[in-house]
Formats: sequence, C-alpha cells, structure tokens
Amino acid sequence: MVNRFADARPIVMGVLVRDCRMLVAPVTSSLTKEIYYRCIGGGIEFQERGEDALRREFYEETGLHVRIEEYLGLLENIFTFDARKVHELILYYRVSIPDSEYQPEYVHNEDGSIGKAFWIPVEDVKKGRLKMYPGGPLPYL
Repeated sequence: MVNRFADARPIVMGVLVRDCRMLVAPVTSSLTKEIYYRCIGGGIEFQERGEDALRREFYEETGLHVRIEEYLGLLENIFTFDARKVHELILYYRVSIPDSEYQPEYVHNEDGSIGKAFWIPVEDVKKGRLKMYPGGPLPYL
C-alpha cells in the first residue's frame, strides 16, 4: 500500500463506552496476523472541524449518530504498520449514542472494507488482554 500522507495526518476518534464495554473495530496486521482494536473514527478533511469529522466518520462507518460529550485530548502517533510509516495527530472525544441505536454489533464499513464493530470489555483493554491500536484511549478509560 502506498502511503498517501507524506506529512502528519489529522484524524479523530470517538471513545464510546457503555456498560463497561467500548465500541471498537478489529484491525489485523497483514504481516504478523496480530489483531488490534481501534476506536471508530478517521481522517479530518481540509477545513472540517474535528467534531464534525467524528460525526461523519461514525455515520459513514457504522450508521450511528453520535453525540459529542467532551474533548479528551490529542495523541501524536508515529509508527510503522505493515511496513508502512505513519504519522498521525489524533483528536479523542468521548461520545454517546441514544439507547434506541444500541446493538451488540454493527456493520463496519471502512473505505469499502466491510467488517464488524462490536463491544469489548474496558477491563480487558486496561489489563492488556486486548490491544488497542494506537493505545491513546487508555488514559481516558
């Protein structure tokens, strides 16, 4: 895969926790086959506010209408994934959904790749039994 971003890429992620479980989408390394979990979110478009990008990304990826509860912080993430160098600036927000939109899992569509988003125990993330990618939301759980 060609790296489309030669500079730092601004992205936004939503930390959605309900009943001590967090909504995530799995990410599998094509090289190591290791499974990571990632909050729902994605790229911020030019002249788009982070909150607007997060609402758009949640809706595009899961069909959910999220409510922005609070800004949590910024994480600078520089890493290599599947032999690709990446530099991200991630805005984290705590979000919520109406009770009427709760489901045990959701179809997750990220750039045409269809999978599932589902709830994982926050305690499993805190204790390292499930690995977040990146680890940025840990201080906010």
